[in-house]
Amino acid sequence: LATQESGAALCYQAALKQRQYENRDVTTLTSAYSGKTARGIETAFIQHIADHVDHIPPYPIPNTLSSPIRKEALKQQQPHMMSLWCGQGISDITHGLTAGALLEKLRSEMSVSLMHLSTLQQQLSKGNHMLRDTLLTPEQPVHGSIRINKKLVAISLAGAAIVNGALYFAVAVEGGENIQTLFDMSDSATKTMSLAVGSGASVVYTMFMYKTLEALSLKINTPSKAFFSLLAPFSAAAFLTAGTAGAELIGCNAPTALAIGVALFGLRMINCIDASVKFPHRLKETRRAWNEAWHEKDYRELSRLLAVWLSSIGYVACTTDAIYSATQTIAGWFAVSQGIVLGISLAASLLGAAGTLPLNVYWSHRGLRQLTGSGKRDANGHNPDPTDLYTYLGLILVLPVILGIVGGATASTGEVFGQLGPSADVLRLITSILYAVFAGTPGMATLLRGMSQYARQLALQHGSAREESTPLLAVDSHHTATPITSRLGIFSGKKSLPINHCPSLPPTFSRLQEKGAC
Repeated sequence: LATQESGAALCYQAALKQRQYENRDVTTLTSAYSGKTARGIETAFIQHIADHVDHIPPYPIPNTLSSPIRKEALKQQQPHMMSLWCGQGISDITHGLTAGALLEKLRSEMSVSLMHLSTLQQQLSKGNHMLRDTLLTPEQPVHGSIRINKKLVAISLAGAAIVNGALYFAVAVEGGENIQTLFDMSDSATKTMSLAVGSGASVVYTMFMYKTLEALSLKINTPSKAFFSLLAPFSAAAFLTAGTAGAELIGCNAPTALAIGVALFGLRMINCIDASVKFPHRLKETRRAWNEAWHEKDYRELSRLLAVWLSSIGYVACTTDAIYSATQTIAGWFAVSQGIVLGISLAASLLGAAGTLPLNVYWSHRGLRQLTGSGKRDANGHNPDPTDLYTYLGLILVLPVILGIVGGATASTGEVFGQLGPSADVLRLITSILYAVFAGTPGMATLLRGMSQYARQLALQHGSAREESTPLLAVDSHHTATPITSRLGIFSGKKSLPINHCPSLPPTFSRLQEKGAC
């Protein structure tokens, strides 16, 4: 397109030659040109399409309607509203080469690259041996520090998750007490059952916390992430109230109960900040789902989203009492005057509810999709919300967490939403059940799928170890290590190539074989 023989419009060629590919990538992938993904120079035309992608009908309608604009831009020699197809990383277009000179230069560069291929293969082979020594031959001391570090990290994460799960028992006890009070059940059998279910909630929450710590992200690098992170302490404050009250119910003295509440508050803070960092992306997904459902008149999806929003708003409204009470407790430590505390507590309860809402909506929507068989495939053909055996098994396993969900939204004073009286208690229970079922199911199902896959991998590894004495990543003297090269994405074939073998090339480059480029 930019060589001397090019038949492209002059303004098109000028736009290509003005781009400084050596310094930055000024191209982007877009479907604005033909409905299929292609690469082009970022122009105002592409930007307008991207800014309004949710409101643009499918191809070829936008392409046809915008055709007069592009034609007029061509007449006026203005490339900004044209479709500028373009490759990536070709720096020689600014030099005014002929097509033949460009092809010859590319052929020469390819020849040099192929000559260095054997060196690259040797380096990959060394990396393969290091990986084998590190991961698959634990009896050897080579690189053992890496294995030890990984084990220490895993043990530390598991320890933190277990501690958090054990403390979460107090939150579940508070939730169980709230349910017993609501239904006037105070016999010993009910209390024993409540404690047993609370223990189950602790186990499930331990699993959730471990996965959270395993994929923890605390990098706040955008204004939106910073905004949601500021709401995290207010959202986490509900666990201070629930943890303290629950610990007192199981017989802890006041200082111990407060220490448990503070510990739960701190651990919950980590969870909330991690969620806050991921909020912006998840909010975009929720908005995209709503826009798609509205545009496609998908009333089932609209009904799901409406149900999720109503139940989520109801639950976060119930949490205002716990956040209000926690703020009162914290203000008491600093001897803040009661007149000021009232306004601060009310504002904190509203901020905490606002910080909890996006997470509730996101996971509840995903869970409801899974439970109703309505997961959709993404651009890569992957369905992030499948409905399978693990979905319904996860639903059963998360039921004990209902106690913890109720406990996290409970406060004995009820100074905010609790002013509605018994209606608030009923709504708290209903929305807590929906939150536990909707939001807990996808996480538990993902855990179960991961555990199943890990078990299968272990079985395969043990089976291979019994059948073969050769290390799994061993290589012979003629081939590169297939596993490591395929993981690095360098070779896509099923068999690795001998170092002295040259792959068949198109006729245009057949002279490379004659010159011994390989």
